[in-house]
Amino acid sequence: MEGAKATTEPLVLEVFEQGISRFRAELPLSIDGVEKMYRWINLRPGGGPPTSTNEPPNYPDAFSNGTNVFFLHGFNVTADESRGWNAEMFKRLYQSGSRAKFWGMTWRGDQGAGWEYQINVANAFAIASNFNVQVSGVSGDKIVLAHSLGNMVVSAAIQDYGLNVDKYFMLNAAVAMECYRPASFSDATNNNYLLHEDWTGYSNKTWCSKWFELFSSPDDREKLTWKDRFPSVISVAYNFYSSGDEIFETYTNGTPSPFSGGVIPWHVERYAWQKQEMFKGRTILGLPVLGGTDWAGWGFGGGYSMATANAATPDNLRTNAAFRHEPAGMFSSNIAVQVRNDIIARGVPALSYAAGENAINLIGFYNYNMDEAVHKPNGWGRSGGTYGSRWLHSDLKNMAYLYTYELFNELVSQGSLQ
Repeated sequence: MEGAKATTEPLVLEVFEQGISRFRAELPLSIDGVEKMYRWINLRPGGGPPTSTNEPPNYPDAFSNGTNVFFLHGFNVTADESRGWNAEMFKRLYQSGSRAKFWGMTWRGDQGAGWEYQINVANAFAIASNFNVQVSGVSGDKIVLAHSLGNMVVSAAIQDYGLNVDKYFMLNAAVAMECYRPASFSDATNNNYLLHEDWTGYSNKTWCSKWFELFSSPDDREKLTWKDRFPSVISVAYNFYSSGDEIFETYTNGTPSPFSGGVIPWHVERYAWQKQEMFKGRTILGLPVLGGTDWAGWGFGGGYSMATANAATPDNLRTNAAFRHEPAGMFSSNIAVQVRNDIIARGVPALSYAAGENAINLIGFYNYNMDEAVHKPNGWGRSGGTYGSRWLHSDLKNMAYLYTYELFNELVSQGSLQ
């Protein structure tokens, strides 16, 4: 049972017979807000709930096991919505036996309109430094959980700033598999569903995603890739993915449009990961395609035809790339770190699918498919329609605990949070 609002009134059981009270019993209660049971860190540049790192009044540290658990939400979550995410994650971990000190966190992953995903990928890289500072400043064992694009923040903090955590649980991670497992990077020219159909017939040496291979250190253009971006994460990461995730689902009938997935009923959220990668560099009448950007990517540049692009030498392509020549900063041998991150986020398409839908096949690496029937012992609270009983992108929060508790039991077990 959960209380709807704060109260100190008792719970009363009273039995009446023909309008006459025959029995009355009271259970004393003190119900208060769940947010008084954990700490809070606000990473937003302005606004949102204030940071509170003091001992929670309704869950003293003496009741904890001393381990710290940090949770970070994903893309398109407002400051107020982040409160709901953190409250729900705390309650579900607690209900599964966690006695760790919980830290709810929020960051700016909702800049712009709801389809401007790539800007928020850049924000994730930018906030990683502060995330590292905040988490590193806490003493004791540290377990980090992140959902969706929040995993970009955490992975960058570990890789780029040396964040040291005991374990890192990736939940529906909106990060390309190649970042962790380089062999996932696919430059195949056939049956490659991350290859924009307008580039069919072009040699893969002309692709923006392969351009980095034309350079070597100390030229910073060799770093303009998702491939092997986060190798340091592997030693502490656990991949909790869902093969039924609608955001990471793959469209296999050519290149999707912004409205692929269905307008009636409205399911344009399907294939969102694939869309935002394939729409990089794509414009109509000089404006980015809905959900895309006008940076590099699958846009054309350099004045090539297919034949001349395929015949171009590496020297030709270094100085005059076949993809869109935006932004100008990517055509320098000396590129500042944050500029590199912006270019990757907004202009370099991934050539692998999201870790949040797939196992990362590395020896000894832990993978947990939430969508397997064995992990849904009470069936599922949804059936029929477009998605049937699939475990969708945010079902770890949106679906009742009755159906998802095995996931939280596993998180508590793997994190030794009891």
